Amino acid sequence: DAMHYPPGGVDRDGRHSSWEVLMIADPECPAIEEAIRRLDRDEYPDVWLHVEPPADDEEPRHGLNVMGGRGEFAITICLPALNLYYADHARGDAVVRIWESDQGSLQPERSLCNDLARVLAIVGHFAETGDPHPACQWEE
Repeated sequence: DAMHYPPGGVDRDGRHSSWEVLMIADPECPAIEEAIRRLDRDEYPDVWLHVEPPADDEEPRHGLNVMGGRGEFAITICLPALNLYYADHARGDAVVRIWESDQGSLQPERSLCNDLARVLAIVGHFAETGDPHPACQWEE
């Protein structure tokens, strides 16, 4: 699922809407990578990969979320009864507005990944295995 805030408030079907969810069932790796590269913190603020589809109005039970773009990405993995957050303790406490549209989100740099290749490796590993990338630090 990719969140999309259409410019001018008109979605891809020509309806007036402040946001829409673009869904791709069983995406191949190139489609996932394209969605991650398209993230821009504003029009396209985040992407979800679901191992199990979430129930309506519930948090995902098994999925990965990437939020951000333009060189900074927040990564969260939801597992049954546990949420894991990407961590990089070598980075500081400066706050980054990682989602600029709608309700937005502010995150400290230490909670963000500024390496697109690493983000794509984390996402690729999760897409393949449903597990957190073992070479990364995760916090509950």
